[in-house]
Amino acid sequence: MVGIFWLLPDLSDLFYVDKTDITFAQKYGDWLLSQEDHSNVWEKLKQNGYLHYLPKRYRDEYWKLPRGRVSYNIVLGKYYVYHGNWFLIKHAKIIEKKFELPVNHIVYEEDEHYSNNISC
Repeated sequence: MVGIFWLLPDLSDLFYVDKTDITFAQKYGDWLLSQEDHSNVWEKLKQNGYLHYLPKRYRDEYWKLPRGRVSYNIVLGKYYVYHGNWFLIKHAKIIEKKFELPVNHIVYEEDEHYSNNISC
């Protein structure tokens, strides 16, 4: 599976996941990617009222919650999990389970695009 995800503000678990089987993923060069991005999915979550589960200060912008992306490199046969500076080993286990990732075929990479200052 590939896709995007957000964690809860306290980093205890996933808040929301949008995932796609790689057979339906978008091909971009050597990569298979989710067709969704954080901004568009956040707007959908706003429209359907899902964000009311969050404290008010996190609801207005998609980048206020810790987030990341799972992509697949076709050439290397590996899943890449892009994450921010908040990432811990416990998050790897949660993401591996939710995205059904094969443990020996995962690369975790910090990407400043997904880093933020978290204040719980």
